Amino acid sequence: MEFELTMPDPDGIIKKIAANYQSVAVGSLRKVAEQVRTQAKREITARYKIHSSLIKDNIKINLHPSRLEADIVLKSRLLEAIEFSPRASNRRGVSVEIIRGQRRYPKSWFIQQMASGHINIFRRTGKFAIMSKGSYAGKRREVIQIVHTISASQMLAARPVFEKLEKFFREKLPEVLKHELDYYVSQMKAN
Repeated sequence: MEFELTMPDPDGIIKKIAANYQSVAVGSLRKVAEQVRTQAKREITARYKIHSSLIKDNIKINLHPSRLEADIVLKSRLLEAIEFSPRASNRRGVSVEIIRGQRRYPKSWFIQQMASGHINIFRRTGKFAIMSKGSYAGKRREVIQIVHTISASQMLAARPVFEKLEKFFREKLPEVLKHELDYYVSQMKAN
């Protein structure tokens, strides 16, 4: 014995949706990817003491419609410590707050204005060299370096941020897909 089940489709709406499911799914995926990009910026700035303008221009979305995939790519360089709201103190030296609420006081860090007028945080390396230029030319001085910390892509890959974004994506995708399908069905009925 055999049963054949067919779904009633008086207006041909189901056939039209099936034919255009790819475009509905891609549109939903694009909208969710844009929402995840915005949420990523929010999560990073909520966890790390950084200005959002350093992040928002570096987050890109790569949409792959044939595979129904979207990649959110954040390319960035290591950020300088001066970006993380430094404070200078005569007693304790320089402090930075990379993660909100966790201020660090590393030894051998100091704030210095360079000859170009650029202000940055430097650290003493413990190595000595003979200087070749400037007022210290020919003198033995301790070498200093600009302090680099964490990159924005490392901030995005941090477990607390990544888990929140993954949860956000899993909650938003069904909502947006349902909304897109409802809209598409309403447009089919109108035509």
